[in-house]
Amino acid sequence: MADKKALTHPYPLPEGTYERLSQSLYEPLLMHENVVLVCPPLWGRDHNFRYLVERGPHDRQKILKKAARTLHFCSFDLLNGNKLEDELWLNKIISEGKEPVFFINIPESIQDNQLTQFLEGAQKIYYRAPNTIHFILLMDMKWNEEEFFSLIAPFRSLFQNVIRPPYYTEREALHLIDYWLSRWNWQLPKNSRDWIAHEAGGILLLAKAATRVAVKEHIKVLRDLERQIPDHPDFTVQIRFFLSRLTERQQSILESIANDHRVENESEMKHLEAMGCIIQTTNGFRIKSTFVTNFLHKPIKSAKRFLSSLEKTKIFSEREKLLLFKLAEFRGKTLSRDRLAHILWGDDYLDKFSDWALDQAVSRLRRKLADDPTFKSLRITTQKKYGFILL
Repeated sequence: MADKKALTHPYPLPEGTYERLSQSLYEPLLMHENVVLVCPPLWGRDHNFRYLVERGPHDRQKILKKAARTLHFCSFDLLNGNKLEDELWLNKIISEGKEPVFFINIPESIQDNQLTQFLEGAQKIYYRAPNTIHFILLMDMKWNEEEFFSLIAPFRSLFQNVIRPPYYTEREALHLIDYWLSRWNWQLPKNSRDWIAHEAGGILLLAKAATRVAVKEHIKVLRDLERQIPDHPDFTVQIRFFLSRLTERQQSILESIANDHRVENESEMKHLEAMGCIIQTTNGFRIKSTFVTNFLHKPIKSAKRFLSSLEKTKIFSEREKLLLFKLAEFRGKTLSRDRLAHILWGDDYLDKFSDWALDQAVSRLRRKLADDPTFKSLRITTQKKYGFILL
């Protein structure tokens, strides 16, 4: 359960998350350099900005130590029409022996020409005293990196340290899930919470949406979560919203990965990997969020044809055929270890089930798939701590 202190914040994350983020933002100031935090889509930048400002003095003192006394922090949100330059105010701060630090939240709604105009003004201020006036900019990542760096090229003096945080970890997603469950007065067993955190793949929007559906529909059992959440209209609309924040090219790449198609766009792949949206495997790349994979995956066109081919082969036992057909029926979707054990051993699977026995059954199935020319293109991937997925 999230601690009471965290519950006061709209997007609570573990204390260590904010400590690491604060360190990244404030350490460059010791070298009299600027820092820019460019965030992946739906990272929760606005909420983190507010919380960083609120807890700022404590973190700054801890990280900057004596240097904290020589810095004067001021926060701005461009949505509120704040103006940066006030010559008298700046002169007063500098004359007192302090260095102004502009802590600025740049909204995602800002247009390229507005951003350019802002950066021109900020650079003029910076050039008045390059080693004395500093900027900490929090902004949304431009989805096309080439366009982004082309846009900021004239303002390199402001972009001395560019930090690109990826999506969140499962531990951070669990922290958020516990927070919302406490707010909504609902409880989920640990395996259900772990499943949501794993399937969300660090996208807090999806972790929250899945938790909301569980509460709304009064779901607790993992098997019911697996069946109802992925296709629930309240949930799928959030996946569409997430995908809409990416470029069409990035959406196309994710769809290709979800359907095990070849992808050729090295720069975009690196960009998606830097976001933490995809991760590299021994067989290429996979989407970190299984929710997104399942949403984009196009199922086998003819289940009857697949079943017919499966029944004709002599290489699989009847139990293995049942397991393979069930994995194929939900191809691209993760099936939990409990669910697969129930398929293998029936209603008394609890007496026969062990992680070792299931791993051995899946291992034998993998070897047989590789030996059969009809099925050798299929592969079973382990989803750590949860189950297996057929790709």
